[in-house]
Amino acid sequence: MRRVVRRLANWLYALGGPDGAYGLGRRRIRQRRYEEAAAWFGRAEREYCARSGASSSRVIEAMSQRAWCLVALGRPSEGAEVYRAALDRRLLREDDLLPASSELSRLLADAEQRAQLAMIERFDELALVGRLESLSPALRAALPALVLSACCRRTGGGPSRPAGGTSTT
Repeated sequence: MRRVVRRLANWLYALGGPDGAYGLGRRRIRQRRYEEAAAWFGRAEREYCARSGASSSRVIEAMSQRAWCLVALGRPSEGAEVYRAALDRRLLREDDLLPASSELSRLLADAEQRAQLAMIERFDELALVGRLESLSPALRAALPALVLSACCRRTGGGPSRPAGGTSTT
């Protein structure tokens, strides 16, 4: 029964046009379903744009929400692009109803910083892979056991044991 009610609610939201799509996006955020939320905010953005122009307050708000979802999904460079576009549109308007330019600027800076960190982490991963590939095959084969023994020494124990108290090895 609950599933039927949920599907009916989604259908009604979908029929609600851009406001329905925006509401569904907010709902998906509360459910931590950020990929779906970003899609619904994108739909709301397109429909608001068609209805009231590219620089309307609702378009900018939908863009901000979609950018937030992209950052939450671990795609900060995409989120930064959307925040930048929303900020550009925001600067063309002088409404008090919109998110403040300073807030959008802060969110943009945060997304850009996350994108830079992700790029640095990816570079470090590639450098590590390059170093691992240069190791001899015998050393590469022994590496997992060496890492496990180093971790056990650092933590002061071995692998965890099942509830019965017997070792898994």
